[in-house]
Amino acid sequence: MPLADPTPGVCDAAVPPSLVKHTEQKLREAYFHAAKARVRELELHPGRPVHDADGWAANPGDPKVGIEKTIQDLKQAATKKVEISLEKESEIGGAAFSVDQALDAREKQSNTLSIGSDSIGSAHLVSPSAPPPAKRARTDDKKKTQKSKNVASVFAALTTATTRRVRCDWQSAYGLLVTKTLTMHQVVADSQHQQQRQKWRTETITARHKDLRSRVAKKEKGKERESTDGDEKVDDYQTWHFAANLPVCDRKDRTQLHDYAEAAEETGRKAWVTEALRWCHDVIINFTKNGGAVEFAVKHERRAFFKRNARRMTERELQALRQSLAAGYLGARGDPGLVPMRADDVSLGDGLTRCFSAEEKEATEAETNEKEPSKSRPLPVVLDVGSCWDYFRVFETRGCYNVTALDLCPRSVDVFRCDFLELRVSAPGTEVGAEDDEKGPGLDDDESKSANHDPQPNRPNRPNQKVLISLPANSVSAVVLSLVLSYVPSPELRGEMIRKAREVLLDNGRGVLTITTPHSTDRAYSNKNKTNVLDIWKNAIEQMGFERVLYQRKLSVHCFAFRTVGNGVGACRKGEALPLPIAFDVLERQTTS
Repeated sequence: MPLADPTPGVCDAAVPPSLVKHTEQKLREAYFHAAKARVRELELHPGRPVHDADGWAANPGDPKVGIEKTIQDLKQAATKKVEISLEKESEIGGAAFSVDQALDAREKQSNTLSIGSDSIGSAHLVSPSAPPPAKRARTDDKKKTQKSKNVASVFAALTTATTRRVRCDWQSAYGLLVTKTLTMHQVVADSQHQQQRQKWRTETITARHKDLRSRVAKKEKGKERESTDGDEKVDDYQTWHFAANLPVCDRKDRTQLHDYAEAAEETGRKAWVTEALRWCHDVIINFTKNGGAVEFAVKHERRAFFKRNARRMTERELQALRQSLAAGYLGARGDPGLVPMRADDVSLGDGLTRCFSAEEKEATEAETNEKEPSKSRPLPVVLDVGSCWDYFRVFETRGCYNVTALDLCPRSVDVFRCDFLELRVSAPGTEVGAEDDEKGPGLDDDESKSANHDPQPNRPNRPNQKVLISLPANSVSAVVLSLVLSYVPSPELRGEMIRKAREVLLDNGRGVLTITTPHSTDRAYSNKNKTNVLDIWKNAIEQMGFERVLYQRKLSVHCFAFRTVGNGVGACRKGEALPLPIAFDVLERQTTS
């Protein structure tokens, strides 16, 4: 027999007023937080479509009516859930014999005891007209108190789930508290699914990181140090090659790659990640278009001038230096110029261009100026390593820069499948090497069925996917390594990734490298356990042809910007890059010893 909906009076009595007030406050805070986050999300994702709810997020109204209705729904749902639970408990063993019935039977039995029984003394006689024993009254009070506590606890749990969903999703907040197109039960169900999905993402990402690092650590322990240093580094490359490249990895690694790519895409759309990506975009724009490259060079020259002359530069000297750099090799129209690749150059297909010599560039620029003066300004080229879902593509469509994005397992057809560590760097001025991905990044049918997560519609092979084979040296304006270095399993491979980034970047202060890495890299979330990893990174990277120009600690991540110094990576050849350790490297080696 289904239970009737609880009456409001019973619900109100079971939930303390202080808890109701607390719930109202939390829902209100979550509502305005979601509205603010939605506005910021639209700023970080300029290409995202705008919905009706977004206009309300820009100027959110008071959700008082929606909050009151939601609280009443929470009360009724909590009371009904407790009643159903008590009903099931009373039917344990298949007998529908409730606690109240048991107490009534016990009382009836005590009132009908025989006076003349030999087994019961006169002191234990109970009159049928006597009032119920005090124990029964205490039991009723205890039952009511326990039920009230259960209703309050269930109400608090439902409130937490509802608030969590409202806080992180503006569509849920708008539908529940404003338009009332969503019910409280739908929001709670979405919150529970969100929690399960978040748990899966965390387990997938951490398990993949731990697996790769433990493989490298076991490889080093198994060699017993009999081989040379060069052979050990080759082993790291081989371990990485067979674990991270789709055409050669086994079924287990292929499934893990696809699961990791899916989890990484979902994580990449979180606010803390998009904030870091937007920081990289702002740095690139400032560096290439707003005079940032000139200012960083001026700062470097001021320090060198002070060391040589033991005095500061005058304002006239500073102004002359700025004008000289802006009109020279750090200007967009300088020679060789800040941007050697043009949006109007000869296309190689799929948005690729090639690097022109100084003579070709001058001739092409003159021809373009005559035909379309508005398009005469060249565009920077951004290499997004580990792109996955191609965040920077929207800025290419807006004419900010050209994007070449690559990933081990792309989630977008515009992203090249490529292992950056195996990317071939060709001579300057040569063409970009790319080909069709014949094998494709998709999973087999059996592998898709065996995946332990929700199936995704874009899992099958993509016939238009491209593979990036080579890039010319000294041809890229900016390289983005966002949450990439922490994925690479060994310090040597991380250093090699920096060395390769330096090869493709423009020389002599014309290229910029942006890096974002989580706080777990140096355990910065705990001052007690914090390490000096970031100082080691700075010193190692600066010895490979860079100079750090910016650092900012953001929510959950460290953000760096390095400009190139000199020509090339100097004496640092392949396999000789300085290692970049992270805090977890030591832990993995300890567990495998």
